[in-house]
Amino acid sequence: MAELKYRIENVLNETRILLLGGQVLLGFTYTGLFRAGIRSLAARGADRPDTRTCGPHRRSGMADIPGIIPPDR
Repeated sequence: MAELKYRIENVLNETRILLLGGQVLLGFTYTGLFRAGIRSLAARGADRPDTRTCGPHRRSGMADIPGIIPPDR
């Protein structure tokens, strides 16, 4: 009975490790897919100086990413 319990625990641990590895690979894939889009957002926001001072978002640090937050109008 102890051997069966050990085997089940071992399979669960290996499954957890495989799932974590899959999540890491998926994250790298998403990074590669969205990299061009993020660069184009940054390029569009670079010509708008008012995007860096858009109210309460300045305190959160989100305004440091040009083009992500539209200006207050």
